Amino acid sequence: MAEEEKSGEKTEEPTQKRLDKAREEGQVLRSQELSVAVVVITALFMLMIIGSGLYADLLEVFRLNLVADNLLDSQILHRHLEGSIKLVLPRLLLMFGVIMLMAIVANTALGGFTFNPKSISPKASKLNPIVGFKRIIGFQAWYELFKSILKTFLIIFVTYLMLRYFEEDIKVLGVLPDKLGIYASGNIVSSSILVIASMLIVIAMLDVPVKIKQHQDKLKMTKQEIKDEYKDTEGKPEIRSRIRQRQREIALNKMMKAIEKADVVITNPQHFAVALSYTPGSSQAPVVLGKGIDFIAQRIRKRAVELDIPVFEAPALARAIYFSVPEREEIPELLYQAVAQVIAYVFSLGPNREKSNIVETPIPVVPDSMLFDADGKLIH
Repeated sequence: MAEEEKSGEKTEEPTQKRLDKAREEGQVLRSQELSVAVVVITALFMLMIIGSGLYADLLEVFRLNLVADNLLDSQILHRHLEGSIKLVLPRLLLMFGVIMLMAIVANTALGGFTFNPKSISPKASKLNPIVGFKRIIGFQAWYELFKSILKTFLIIFVTYLMLRYFEEDIKVLGVLPDKLGIYASGNIVSSSILVIASMLIVIAMLDVPVKIKQHQDKLKMTKQEIKDEYKDTEGKPEIRSRIRQRQREIALNKMMKAIEKADVVITNPQHFAVALSYTPGSSQAPVVLGKGIDFIAQRIRKRAVELDIPVFEAPALARAIYFSVPEREEIPELLYQAVAQVIAYVFSLGPNREKSNIVETPIPVVPDSMLFDADGKLIH
């Protein structure tokens, strides 16, 4: 384990912070082969859809300009140029607009859309000859070379097959009428492009999993990097300690504020203190407003004295409530009788505490199943 961490091997999956940082730096998943295949297929289908109309527009442009007289006149030349543009431009804009849209979709299909100036800004590492040499002899370079050779071979092979397949059609192109010859030529070219595009799809299907694997491997992290990121995210131990201390102070202040509504504080009397609140006539059981041990218990008792809240000493009951009831929750049914004795005694005193020597002080009895020692362990 120690040797693996020292070696710095990137064996861990990237964290969300690492993924977000890579995305900010422009390191997103892309497949050039997928983009090329989508663009070629889109262009082919657009030609199939608007090709006849575009062909008619081009014939009209040729007719308009070839039969024109006096094209040296600037006004006539301008009129012919404007007419030619109006004929051809709408369909060309539609075709190239759709192609551009599909190119953007294909380019962002894997890694999503992102733009960051950092990805195109100059970097010193790009000018480093050592880094450049590593890129040349690295796996990525050999992989791209293999793809280039494969695409070249496939294009040559497909072109050969298409020439053999349309051999007889190509021989008679020269004797066909103009329109029929153009149509036949277009059919040969479009069929060839369709087959080549199919080959590009196959290459893209092989390329995408490789790109995904390369992207994941590139973003993987070492165990030490994950530890360092956690420290940066959560802060250094001393900072975390101060944060926890501040959180405890805030929680203590809230509890001291809640204790102002307490009806009685039951103490150990030395180490434990719990503050209870009860609304007479309510169906709700007494609620624990706050509790604490040692220093916090002293704070609770001191605050109770300042607010003239009765403090009742019942060690077993104080420990039972402290270890079994969370703050802002009602006491359990097993402690109803013991707590009721204390509440009744406190309410019987009223504002005149001198009656305490007249009213007999109760001794609450805690069930055996709720008897705890100072460490929170059940005695029975």
